[in-house]
Amino acid sequence: MQNILRFMQAVRQIPGVTKRFIISQLLLLGWVVFQLLIPFMIRTLIDQGINAGNIEVVARTALWMVLFAFISAVLLSVAAGYSVGFAVQAAHGLRVVVYRKVQNLSFGNLDRFQTSDVLVRLTNDVNIVKQMVMMGNFYLFRAPFMLIGAVALVFIASRAFFPIIVAVLVITGILLYIYARYAEPLFRVVQVKVDLLNRVLQENLAGVRVVKAFIRAEHEMKRYNERNLVLKKISIKPARLMAFLEPGVYLTFNLATAAALYFGGVSIVQGTGITTGDIVTFNDYLYLVIAPLVMVIIVLPMLARGEVSMNRLFQVLDAEADVREKADAQPLGEIKGRVVFENVTMSYLDDNGRPNPTPVLKNINLTAEPGQTVAILGATGSGKSTLVNLIPRFYDVTAGRVTIDGIDVRDVKLADLRQKVSIALQQAILFSGNVQENIRYGRPEATQAEIEEVAKAADAHAFISSHGDGYNRRVAREGANFSGGQRQRISLARALAVKPKILILDDTTSAVDVATETRIQEALTKVAKGVTTFIVAQRISTTIIADNIILLENGEIVAQGKHKDLLASSPLYREIYESQLGKLEE
Repeated sequence: MQNILRFMQAVRQIPGVTKRFIISQLLLLGWVVFQLLIPFMIRTLIDQGINAGNIEVVARTALWMVLFAFISAVLLSVAAGYSVGFAVQAAHGLRVVVYRKVQNLSFGNLDRFQTSDVLVRLTNDVNIVKQMVMMGNFYLFRAPFMLIGAVALVFIASRAFFPIIVAVLVITGILLYIYARYAEPLFRVVQVKVDLLNRVLQENLAGVRVVKAFIRAEHEMKRYNERNLVLKKISIKPARLMAFLEPGVYLTFNLATAAALYFGGVSIVQGTGITTGDIVTFNDYLYLVIAPLVMVIIVLPMLARGEVSMNRLFQVLDAEADVREKADAQPLGEIKGRVVFENVTMSYLDDNGRPNPTPVLKNINLTAEPGQTVAILGATGSGKSTLVNLIPRFYDVTAGRVTIDGIDVRDVKLADLRQKVSIALQQAILFSGNVQENIRYGRPEATQAEIEEVAKAADAHAFISSHGDGYNRRVAREGANFSGGQRQRISLARALAVKPKILILDDTTSAVDVATETRIQEALTKVAKGVTTFIVAQRISTTIIADNIILLENGEIVAQGKHKDLLASSPLYREIYESQLGKLEE
């Protein structure tokens, strides 16, 4: 319930939502008033019209009932429209807030949040909350007014039947408590199982080529069916609770009706003052007491699921970014591009936000002078990508510091820092749109001439121009209509288009052939002249041109220097060279 209250407080900040909510509630309140008046009119029609033989009273009362029914229908219809509008607007605002939060989270947070989990929260969980808000606003908020009004009018108009109403409230209250007590934990488990099912589905869709290549479709189908079966079994449990609750409420209603007819009938026969109109009116008010409880039954599953979904959404909203900008962060003006790592140790955070005991980088000391090219070489898992990710503050150091022109990167505004640092990743991501938009992504104001210049430097201009649409060629989902090497070259062009002072190439040419890589290296010496460049690589051929080569092993620098010097001084570097390019002549 706490999450629902937090949500209601949050949606009040969305423009127009409060107005829609208030209008819908006023309309529903008007509907409740008319519904509560109709049983009084029925009693008048029966006792003063039918039983008294007064046709005029029958006709007049019937006309008023028709008018009230028409007004009630109009009020309910308009209220439903406002309720839907309120729910849709609230869901839209919630989706925007959660998406903005995800965008502001650091890499460490996103490492801990599974991609499939975030997708489910932004889609499935937000839709569940929308349904809960719509149903809750339309049914739940009018239920108390109707319930209190009906009970009060029974006490005033048919006090002899009041004990029956009290018994109904006690029994249904117990039933509703049992349902609420056990349903929410079950829905929480259901959402966890939905996440697991979606995770399997996402992995299969992302790796469909691997699945087909290794003929593992049957295996993956079995995995999916197992998760799906678990979801089915756990989903049955809250449904069984509902199957127990709803018949119990209707049984209570029917028993109460039977009790009213029995005691009322006996009273009429004995002439104790109860009229036929009193019995009919009580039965109408009994329905108006049960109706809100039925509304609660309808909404309770949505409330239980909505509470779970909101809890999951608030897990994202409450997450503190691992990398946060200081309140007094300074702008980063023009820089020369001198990068220094001073006694840097870095550990990734665990799920509880605490540094892992085994650091990924240990006591790194490294200086890159303005305009220098620094290559970082090492085996998989040696800490190469982690090292360069510290420069734009994708992660923060655990100890030591990283400076640019003597300024600690933690002391400057993140936007300014990342405008000066550009990165091209090994896993090149292309966005929907066209090639031109992808290259211009980091600098929308780039001219066509500038786009073509960086595309030529990335050896991408030729294959882009060879297509009929050229730079307007559409990019399929995740760049599926381009090869891995083409995607990498477009990604490199995108990084160059920013005109950075510090350029990071994280294994950017791993998917291109040696000849293409050589052309790219030659072009980069011109386009990236004066730019401090970090090259992360597995291949020796990529690092030979560097002014300084860093050899990483288990998160530590074990050797550094120029290519020729390392061949002479580092057995490990020489071993890597010979394994890739052949044995050196003595």
